[in-house]
Amino acid sequence: MTQIFVQIKQIGKRKPVVDKQAIEIPETVRTLRQLLVRIVRERAEKFNPET
Repeated sequence: MTQIFVQIKQIGKRKPVVDKQAIEIPETVRTLRQLLVRIVRERAEKFNPET
């Protein structure tokens, strides 16, 4: 697995907080599109774990 750092920006706040977080990605991610889809899904699951 490879580890990358992404900056997460909070929306809906008057002054958004930018937070740097480490995300581990498997070696199977080969394109930027696959990487973005994976990150968005992971963030969405954290925000709304019931779906």
